[in-house]
Amino acid sequence: MDTLVRSTGLLSDEVLAAVLLCLRRFRIAPWSELLHPLLSTSLDRIGSFTISSLSKWCTAIKSYNETGRLIIPAALPALDASMNQCRTLQDVRMISTCFLTVVKLLNSKGETATKYARLLSQLLDNNVINRDTPLSDLVKFLRGLCFLAKNNAEAQLVTIRILSLINETSSLDDPSSAIYFNWIRRCWEEVCEPFGLVRRIEALSCRWLEDVDVTADKIDLLNQVSYHVSSDRRSRLEQHLNQILRTKQPQQLEPHLKYIFRIIRHSKISNPKVVDTYWNIVLKCLELHKSSSNNDEFKSLLLDAVQCNRINLLIYIFQLC
Repeated sequence: MDTLVRSTGLLSDEVLAAVLLCLRRFRIAPWSELLHPLLSTSLDRIGSFTISSLSKWCTAIKSYNETGRLIIPAALPALDASMNQCRTLQDVRMISTCFLTVVKLLNSKGETATKYARLLSQLLDNNVINRDTPLSDLVKFLRGLCFLAKNNAEAQLVTIRILSLINETSSLDDPSSAIYFNWIRRCWEEVCEPFGLVRRIEALSCRWLEDVDVTADKIDLLNQVSYHVSSDRRSRLEQHLNQILRTKQPQQLEPHLKYIFRIIRHSKISNPKVVDTYWNIVLKCLELHKSSSNNDEFKSLLLDAVQCNRINLLIYIFQLC
């Protein structure tokens, strides 16, 4: 242990943050007792971290583990200082990585949140962020803004500007962009502008659905189709969803259950076969987790499930109490 403490002190900030990041990718918690010197040293130095080191540190520490949540606020002063040095697209990418790590801790109208929105606005004004910016970056910026836009006027304006850039980009026409559609729609729902963007995404999704056999990993496409589309397209949507529900095991569908519920609600699907199949799968997943040792997964799934008023699910919940 003494050797580890001494060697840790010799590491540069960049290497120290990189080591923590590597440990996370090897699924080794950086706050474990054996590696405590690494984490302790990083906390002592974090105030002097560069943007690059800070983004690595935030990625390493980000975790649903209680210890991780307690440590994350240490990044706030360094993040605030780093935003003053942000000049390039690469800088704002790293700043956004840090911001996404801490955003749920922030007051959406507070100084740090507003400073992030103003930073993006300034980079838009200076053409650092423009229509040629990769779609993955634009969506990354939106993800941070999405938590602020409802209550922060400056974040709302920047969200609209970035959504307008996305509406102008040709990269949206590539089928690979479908992985970003849910975040784009989620941000659009906060500001409802530009209206043409959500219609464009829906048209693209409907067109692609006509050409592909949709599997669970392409469920994002189904989530974009509203009840406004033609009856033929609605019928196609129900066929895809029914196929997914009937051909996959409950464990395979569990990560997608929340999305599937949104699809049923958003598209106003009333087909009893599709709806009943969905809720039966939810019940099976709950049964599987009821006897599991991982109570957090069970609670999370149960909270998602109680959005409905299906009588069989209500009966099940009462049986648990």
